[in-house]
Amino acid sequence: MPPSKAHFPPTSRKDIYPTVCELTGATVPSGLDAKSLAPVIAGKAPQVRDLCYTAYRACQRAVRNQQWKLIRYPLVDQTQLFDLQNDPHELTNLAGKPEHATKVAEMTALLEMEMARYADTAPLKVANPQPAEWSPPSPGSRLGRKAKTKANK
Repeated sequence: MPPSKAHFPPTSRKDIYPTVCELTGATVPSGLDAKSLAPVIAGKAPQVRDLCYTAYRACQRAVRNQQWKLIRYPLVDQTQLFDLQNDPHELTNLAGKPEHATKVAEMTALLEMEMARYADTAPLKVANPQPAEWSPPSPGSRLGRKAKTKANK
């Protein structure tokens, strides 16, 4: 039986391709940095990896293990920490709570190790972070019209 949602193992979207290959009988290409989740789906293995590292452009880096997920947003100097066993929907950010400072440091060190493993040189801190409340301009705003006009040239 697959694990419950509250205890689903560390996975990544990149795992979808080898999973579909294996489930359909197609050959999984060699050299992929992804793992088939077929053994987990079939209930033959509890997980296929101990942790998962993800990145999105220069604005987000994250690492997740069975219990904890740390997300770092360097452009706005924000960190999120979630206890996935007690908060599987990631509703309560624990990063700012003093009692979780050690866990933030531990997960940040793990994140840095994964970044080094993938030769990811994006900074986790920037010199002049934007306010965390920042959001892109709306299409009707003056700045939004300028950006749209420049994009259409």
